Amino acid sequence: FMKPQGFKFSFAQVITALSGLFLAILVTMVPNIFEMLGHGSKIKFEHVATLKLRDFPIELAIKVSDVWTNSISFLDKSPDLDRHKRTSMRHAIESKINAIDPIVETMGDFYSASWWEK
Repeated sequence: FMKPQGFKFSFAQVITALSGLFLAILVTMVPNIFEMLGHGSKIKFEHVATLKLRDFPIELAIKVSDVWTNSISFLDKSPDLDRHKRTSMRHAIESKINAIDPIVETMGDFYSASWWEK
């Protein structure tokens, strides 16, 4: 069973191990490799999308803080302002609130691209 001179790998064992290693690295780096081979689509490195998720909470916090600051300023100055200035401030706040949705949608897209981390 065990020879004193040690174990020697055969050529078939080395080739099998190296091809398995190559396949594992390929599937890890490009998770959609089998889908691409079937449809001929472009390579997507979806695992890189998870690295982009770390910046979104900071960006969301800045946007929400800006909305709160402008809203409090609007409520504080509202009685002293004329109708046109109030309307312009209200629309500015609304545009800042609407600017939050694309960030949340992009963050959701990046999160759904990393399906293996759920």
